[in-house]
Formats: sequence, C-alpha cells, structure tokens
Amino acid sequence: MPTVSRIKCGPLKYQPFGGSDNYESTLKFPFRHVASPRLTHGFSSLFVTILPEWSLADTDNPWSRNNQLAPLYQITCPRTRNLQQIDNHHKSYVQSTVKEIKNDSAVYRVETSPDIALDMVVINSLNLAPSDVDFLTGEARLALTGYNAAPSVPIEFEPPFVTPPKVVVFFNLLPISSQLQASATYHISATASRIDAKGFLLTIESSAEPIVGSAQACWIAYPADREHIFSTSLNMSNLSSSLNMPDISSTQMVRYNKAIPFASDVAFWKIPSVFVALHTLHFRWNAHLSINVHVERVTMSDLMCLVESDKYLYSVGVTIIAVN
Repeated sequence: MPTVSRIKCGPLKYQPFGGSDNYESTLKFPFRHVASPRLTHGFSSLFVTILPEWSLADTDNPWSRNNQLAPLYQITCPRTRNLQQIDNHHKSYVQSTVKEIKNDSAVYRVETSPDIALDMVVINSLNLAPSDVDFLTGEARLALTGYNAAPSVPIEFEPPFVTPPKVVVFFNLLPISSQLQASATYHISATASRIDAKGFLLTIESSAEPIVGSAQACWIAYPADREHIFSTSLNMSNLSSSLNMPDISSTQMVRYNKAIPFASDVAFWKIPSVFVALHTLHFRWNAHLSINVHVERVTMSDLMCLVESDKYLYSVGVTIIAVN
C-alpha cells in the first residue's frame, strides 16, 4: 500500500569554502517493509533567493518565525549564508534526492548551488511497498538550452500496461536562473502526453526568458482502474490578474484555494494520505521565489488545495495524489 512521507527537518549545513549547500535528514517509516520501498518525491513549497553579491544581509524570513505550513508534510530548511562570489552565468538550482533506502528508513537530501539562499523547501514523498508492483515510477533530467526551450524524452514502461495508465509528473530539480533580470517572466512546466500502454512523452517547457541549467521531473504511472487512489493535475492561473503588483521589497503573501472533489468511482475506506508536488511555475522574477502548496480539510470525498505565495505568482500547476 502506498504511503506519504511526513517529516520536518532542521538547518542546512554550511560550506564556507565553496561547493553546494546541503541538508540531510533520516526519515523513519511508520512501519517496517518486508523489503526496501521505492520512493518518488517532489517539491510542494520553495522559498529561495538568488544572491546578487558575495554576502547576504542578515534578515529574517517572516515565514520562518511563525511557520504554519502544513507541518506534517514538510522538510523545513532555514536560510543559509554563502560567502562565495558567483558568476552571472552560474547554473543555479534547488534539488531533492533520497539515498540509503532501507526497510524502515531513508535519507532525504536537499541541495542548492552556492548562490542560493534557501529559507525553506517542502518535499512530499510517495513510498511504494514491494507489493505495489502495479505502480511504475522514474525520473528524467533535461537540459534547458535557451529561449522557449521545450526538450522532451520518450518514456517506455517496463513492463507495459494492458491499457493506457494514469500518469502524473512533478519536479524534484528546478533551475533558478541567475541570468533573469528583475520583472522578467519565469515559466517552467512538466507535462506528460501521447500516453498509451507502452509509454508516454515527457516534456519540460521553459519561458522565453533564458533559464540556464537542467530540470528534472519525476513520473508515476498506475492502472486507471486501481482502487483506493485518486490523482489529478490542478492548474491555477490568472492568480495575480486582479492584484496590484507590489514593490520588490514587499513581503505580503497572498492565499488562494480550490476545492477538489474526488472522482465518483473512487472509494476510500479511510481519510486518504495526500501527496502534493509542483509541475508548473509561472511568476514575475525578482530574485525571490516564495510559494507554499498544501492541502487542508481532507475527507473521504474531497479536499481543499491551498496556494500561498507573494503577489508575483501568475499561475501554478500542482500534482495531487490521494491514496489509501
């Protein structure tokens, strides 16, 4: 039976002589598996800043002082400081990985490039038991090489499904381009298309502004008639269309929400666990990225998805999986 990891962690490790900043934390599973589970994970929240200089002012993030951000689902990493001069063409990134997967635990790792000040990142992880053989998962990293990049890669199911499965995608590595200027538009999305029983086409699309580096998307495929599971791709657009765009120093956060009813043919026998991860981001770049996505009021028939961000966010795409 699939489960969703729920973990909260502490500060990042600091490396003053260069190299990436990283944080590692061991997650204990709620029960011991017969064999090591398969884990697939993605971002649901990001609070990051590109450092324009070699130092970072000692300022507090208001979200860190009063953290109300779905604590059961999150890995929290307070801000770190990097004392390294960064080239304007440096490939900035935020990445999550998992290693040392055992029957009863796994080690989660959050890594950033040296020019990223990381206030917080939230990771959701779907854990598949050895008996969950009808789930296939994987990930693909694609290079973004310039304007309007849309690289794609064919994914083959092994073994193939009998009928076309349900497929969801989401990010666990995002490029945070240091080449973007203030007020530029940042857009990146991962999509699955041409889905059949043998595979699908995974595409990562970036905006007209140059995003340098690589993006990595995870995917999950499962039979369409699988019981006790619901998944959807939620797209919330025009979020800032009715709002006045704030000054670059504004820290005011905006809250959006949308009710998600489960499909009528999905029957849960208890309140489901919910996996949430980002598959699309579109916002006005100002060297900051602040977004938190989580769910509330989960019942056996529906849930409420909430997006909290600054007013620079134009749209967001969220993968949601509810499972017993």
